[in-house]
Amino acid sequence: MKTKKILYVLFLTLTVWLLSISIALAGFHITPSISIREEYNDNIYLTPDNEEDAFITTIIPALNLAYEAKVFTLSLDYSLHFKFYSNDSDLNETSLSRVQRVHLDSMVYPYRDVIFIHITDDYRRVPIDTRENYATDNELTNMTDSNTFTLNPYIIYPITNTIQARFDYIYENIWYKDSSGDDTENHTFSLGISKEFTSRLKGSVIYSYMIHNPDLTEDYDRQSIEGKVEYLASAKLTLQGGYGHTWFDYDISDDVDENFWSTGFDYKLSEALTLGLNYSVEFVESVREGTYKSKTVEGSLSYNKFVSSRLTASYSKDEYLDSDREDRSNAFAIDLSFPITDRLTNTLSASYGYYKFLPEDRKDHRYSARIAFEYEMKITTLSFGYTYNKNNSTMDTYDYDNNIVWIEAKLSLK
Repeated sequence: MKTKKILYVLFLTLTVWLLSISIALAGFHITPSISIREEYNDNIYLTPDNEEDAFITTIIPALNLAYEAKVFTLSLDYSLHFKFYSNDSDLNETSLSRVQRVHLDSMVYPYRDVIFIHITDDYRRVPIDTRENYATDNELTNMTDSNTFTLNPYIIYPITNTIQARFDYIYENIWYKDSSGDDTENHTFSLGISKEFTSRLKGSVIYSYMIHNPDLTEDYDRQSIEGKVEYLASAKLTLQGGYGHTWFDYDISDDVDENFWSTGFDYKLSEALTLGLNYSVEFVESVREGTYKSKTVEGSLSYNKFVSSRLTASYSKDEYLDSDREDRSNAFAIDLSFPITDRLTNTLSASYGYYKFLPEDRKDHRYSARIAFEYEMKITTLSFGYTYNKNNSTMDTYDYDNNIVWIEAKLSLK
């Protein structure tokens, strides 16, 4: 049965590939591919002891499609991730609802430069609860499939040469495969006025009204008003900031009103080196615990010339509106990518996070490191790598060590 499924996937991909060779429409590009990945994971459930390991075979037929016309643009990445576990066939992932990954982004222009319709769809795997164990390159533990669909028609109307109005309606549908996920529908209406004071200074005021209808947590209506400003201080320095107030009108619980804001800058130290610093207070919807107030400070240093690299340091504090829960974290991360030869590229990433979870007062130290090599040929790309994950918690049940080694071959028509 397993062999038949593999042959079916290979046949389907090959058929699409051959058909695509005859497609040569202006503005239309299609790139089919197929990847085969073999990995060894020594702790698939991220447990502190009695670790269970597995060899995992993943077959990924994929399709990348792009289309551009006067009244319509489309970008689509669609792939199927069939997984086969050596230790337990019950873990195999072969059903369409389980294996697909989708990223769709489309724009429709019914009336050019005035009326727009923006459509997106994102089907991917996400952590269920960031307090629970999850790890880089480990898609089995504390993860669920999620689909977020948005439909955003909007109108931009120029009032003067420097002032314009914008009206938006946003429909958002969020779905989770796991039953603990809080499936949600949001309807948001907003009206904004923006003005260009000078070539360097821009500002806007936005009012929005959201109708929030989740399945598991409490419904609310939310009103917000916000002012934003962006200032190009020099060719190297850009400043931005915003301040607003929001009101949550709950069906049952006491209403909440809060301030929110953001501020930051980007400074180009040189042609290749950029420094950034941002601070924000915003409200975010979690997978299953309702809405939380997130305070975040993040600094970054990016370099892009011979090597592509980014170093980040951040602090965050998340306070949940529907429960007595608070999550705090201090995190550091570095990402590097550099060519060894014209065809061979090396990528490195590492991160460390210190987490504090209240009111339990649990403290976690989380580590992750990943190294990969990618060798690119005409229609084939070979890659291999190693990932290490570790969690050290004041509650022993959350401790784990995790090693993953993989090799992958990708065949694509470019």
